[in-house]
Amino acid sequence: MRYFRTEGVLRQMVTRRNEVVSVQERERLLHDVHVRPCDLPPETELQALKSGIVAIDTETTGLDWQHDSIATVQAYVPHRGVYVVRVCEERPHCLLSILANPKVLKVFHYAAFDLRFIVKRWPTSVENIACTKVASKILSGNGGAHHLKDLVSRYLGIELNKECGTSDWFADELTEEQIRYAARDAVYLPELLRELEDRLEQSGKLQLAHSCFAFLPTQVLLDLEGVSDVFKY
Repeated sequence: MRYFRTEGVLRQMVTRRNEVVSVQERERLLHDVHVRPCDLPPETELQALKSGIVAIDTETTGLDWQHDSIATVQAYVPHRGVYVVRVCEERPHCLLSILANPKVLKVFHYAAFDLRFIVKRWPTSVENIACTKVASKILSGNGGAHHLKDLVSRYLGIELNKECGTSDWFADELTEEQIRYAARDAVYLPELLRELEDRLEQSGKLQLAHSCFAFLPTQVLLDLEGVSDVFKY
């Protein structure tokens, strides 16, 4: 498990500031989403290393990682492209290599949810992650709304349409609406994280958030083992 060092945090925050894209660029990306069977293209890991950051999201058949299935994994590499990977029987080696690479920051919203599905489906190590849901809770407490739609509206002034969330993600062909819906959630994550981290830094809570991020992969493994709260009396 890699814990953040102060100088490393500063470098990562600068990287994220440089990776924020314009509204026009974002719309172009959302109209040019690459739907892939089974895995990301092999060159994506090199792109991720150059960028230093990848936003990741999933679509599943339900909310219960023990009984439901993961259908797609979305990956957004700023200025490089957006990919929607349709899960198949093959192990997604490029995707999992990026997840395990400590040199690439992986940004999620509700990382514990996505990672439970991912790691259950393909046992793998995960390093260097951030979670906008965790960041939001540390910033403003458990009260209030911490859904992605609410945070994107509050901090970025953008309204997300979530109507496709319960659609059939195992359909033979995904609709254009599904593809854009899946991609959109990932595309906004780097900018949302930047906004949240700026506020966390101002409130003196940034290091606390980073410590929570660093523990998330371990928390996921505990969840998969059925011992979620090892600190409870």
